[in-house]
Amino acid sequence: MQVMQVVRVVRRSLVVASVAVAAVIPAGSVSAGAVDGAPTPLVEAADTEAALEADTAHHGHAVLWDGLLDIWLESENHGPDAVSDATVELTFSAPPQPDASLPDDCLRGGHRTILCRAGELRAASTGQGRALRLRFAGKPAEVVIVVATAWNGGAADRNHPNDRHTVLVPATGDAYAF
Repeated sequence: MQVMQVVRVVRRSLVVASVAVAAVIPAGSVSAGAVDGAPTPLVEAADTEAALEADTAHHGHAVLWDGLLDIWLESENHGPDAVSDATVELTFSAPPQPDASLPDDCLRGGHRTILCRAGELRAASTGQGRALRLRFAGKPAEVVIVVATAWNGGAADRNHPNDRHTVLVPATGDAYAF
């Protein structure tokens, strides 16, 4: 019976000691791995350098008529930091013809997706605009385009309403802006 009481006291002591250690050492500051029995501190990227922040935006217009979709696209960066390289993704509700000629800085990302390099975007600047002409099978009455940032050089972007658009483009021959 006395052995059981000693075990309970030891357990309580261990629990109290582990709670005390947890209260003193911030979570995530020591890794589970150790070298020569000594714990190794974790170094997070945020500790070593400040994360970049940029506000990447994409704007333009699209026109659909007779099975052809013309898109004018401009990417920009409202800052505060520059973006070393950016990529915009265009996803379509209908697949463009596979033989569509694309600008040199664009490529197919899938059956209904095209990726275009926006390149370096300095803070408070607009990148080079690009035009795309895509043909669709048949003559769709409308095409929905989702425009979004695929890559912005690793910078954080806290303002997504200007870099993610869903655009309905009816086959009227009119320009629909985004």
